[in-house]
Amino acid sequence: MFWRSEQREIPKSLSPVGFCGAISARFNSVYVAVPTLFIILKQSGLEVLPPKWAEAINYVLGSIYPPSATHYSAIKSASLGEAANYELFLTIIILFHFFLAQYTISESRSGRTILRNPGVGDIFFLLIGFAGIHYVFVDDLISFRHQPIWDFYVDDFGFYLLRQGALMSFVLLYGIVILLFGVRLTDVFHQRRSATKRPLP
Repeated sequence: MFWRSEQREIPKSLSPVGFCGAISARFNSVYVAVPTLFIILKQSGLEVLPPKWAEAINYVLGSIYPPSATHYSAIKSASLGEAANYELFLTIIILFHFFLAQYTISESRSGRTILRNPGVGDIFFLLIGFAGIHYVFVDDLISFRHQPIWDFYVDDFGFYLLRQGALMSFVLLYGIVILLFGVRLTDVFHQRRSATKRPLP
């Protein structure tokens, strides 16, 4: 499919972070295509989502991801249609990662690759990632300086779409890694439980 990169062979054994990375790499085209499409929409001035729908989406997302409501207001002050497109952009990113989570868990259960215990790198990723999550949900403030990468800034080109797409993808992939940690812990629990129930020779 056009949105799916060429199938890549996954190693026989991977940690949660490695497994998530290997699966998400199959869909690299999505991470490029979605922001590019919305940058094109911004430059063309097309509105693809009614403002009332955008307001409803903003209400829901703002209760989960508080900075999004502030970002929406900043974009809305520049262009109502662009703000509506931004809400659709975030919705697509989130829905794609819900699909990716289901697909990743399904692949982890397929038996083609063994999900091994987390290593030092996985724990390090969780610690660093937690700091990143704090930034996205708490410190991602609007900037009035021309710094569309380091701060949220509504620039003329649409770099903020690339930035927000990357940040939201990181948060959601972090969540998928947490799910894989849970899958591995569940497997270990069942393995140990089965071992204790084996009859003595």
